[in-house]
Amino acid sequence: MKKPCENPENEILEKLIGLGSSSIQKSYYPELQKKIDELENERKKYKSFFDNAFNGILRLNEKGEIFEANPAILHMTNFDQISDLKGKNFKTELMSYPDEWEQILKDIKDKKPIKNFFIKLKTAKNKEILISANILKSEQKQDLIEIFCENISDKKKMEEELAHRQKMDALGQLAAGIAHDFNNILTGILGSCELVYPHVEDKYKKFIDTTVELLERSIDKKIIISKDFQASNFQISGDESLIQNAFLNLGINAKDAMPKGGIIFFRTKNKTLDENTIKYLPYEINPGNYLEIEVQDSGDGIPFNILSKIFDPFFTTKENGKGSGLGLSSVYGTIKKHNGIITVYSEPEKGSLFKILLPLSDSKDLEQNLELVKFVKGKGTILIADDEEAIRLTSSALIETFGYNVETAENGFEALKIYKKNPVKFDLVILDMIMPLMDGEETFFEIKKINPEAKIIISSGFSKDSTIKILKEKGLKGFIKKPFQKSELSSILFSSLQ
Repeated sequence: MKKPCENPENEILEKLIGLGSSSIQKSYYPELQKKIDELENERKKYKSFFDNAFNGILRLNEKGEIFEANPAILHMTNFDQISDLKGKNFKTELMSYPDEWEQILKDIKDKKPIKNFFIKLKTAKNKEILISANILKSEQKQDLIEIFCENISDKKKMEEELAHRQKMDALGQLAAGIAHDFNNILTGILGSCELVYPHVEDKYKKFIDTTVELLERSIDKKIIISKDFQASNFQISGDESLIQNAFLNLGINAKDAMPKGGIIFFRTKNKTLDENTIKYLPYEINPGNYLEIEVQDSGDGIPFNILSKIFDPFFTTKENGKGSGLGLSSVYGTIKKHNGIITVYSEPEKGSLFKILLPLSDSKDLEQNLELVKFVKGKGTILIADDEEAIRLTSSALIETFGYNVETAENGFEALKIYKKNPVKFDLVILDMIMPLMDGEETFFEIKKINPEAKIIISSGFSKDSTIKILKEKGLKGFIKKPFQKSELSSILFSSLQ
């Protein structure tokens, strides 16, 4: 007869130790087998989740040593096999900033939730990716840490590009206000010049020559300026004052990059881009004829880590008080406004090359027609409303050379009072868009109430295209952008009075 077991717990333990051996039969342990099957099913479910998860999963110890990784993290980090990751140290071999690991361990110890923690990882191809990680401490194993991570590199890049566009839009609005005041000043200056020098040709070629001459006279003599102007066609459709200002800014930027002296190269040439060529360019641009402008310096160059920021508003590497950070961003805004492209290539200690492509106007017939009506004489009386005295004086003088009589007003309210007294006296009204008391848009509608057939032109250093479009639908005869030249003024007066 079998002796009763003195310690039942030992008997059970002995049987468990021998689990799987032929001496133990499943029929003796149905409940235990059921638990084993359930655990096996859970293990298979977890393994399926682990292997097929979209996000990467790492299991490691507090030292950062990886002992398990799933295929998703393998794909993220460009390793060939799971075995390539196993045994690596997450902290020292994968993290770009290993010091962050200590903060992770501290948060785990303090039982703080670690969610959406940004970590930069080094890949097998010596590149960097940005992951968003949720990090958990295992409740079963004291030394086990699990990291669930999502590669957000592309998402972050798109967010940065969107933020960059938004900053550029903000810059455009800021620059618009500056441009209005700046263009008002230029209108007075250019108008005065044309009264003295009435026959200025090839204005865009002229502004490049003038800008280079201005730099030659004003910059340090240790800086040499080299010119290679090969372009024969400068017929750009746009605002020459803004383009001139952009060109000047690039020259000043090149000068500032060479405090010890060097060379600034200015080059122009005509370029034709066909459908086949633009396929291989790293930027979007339409096929056609272009004016290419290059400004290159032999200065310090731009570090790679800030190269993508140089067109950002208010970004500057200069000392406080020596740069607003608006120079290059205003250049970018101007070139984009004119449907052009600006690119930069730079290497530290090798200088920088800024290249601009501006579309050339194909409307040669239109240019020839404008030449025919240059300085056409006329008769009648024109009312000018502008809050800048210099513009009222120079515009009046220019218009009088065409044979017209001119009356002026300091703002829209005064212009309306003058017009009301004798509406039939005025053949044309020229309104500045931005004026105190009553702006150009409001004055336009008030004059139209008095005389629906009134001929009105809007003149401004800055205006929204949508506003001008609405006014044209309501009978606006034309729009002239400040600063304007004598030929432009003559042309719009001629066409508006026909």
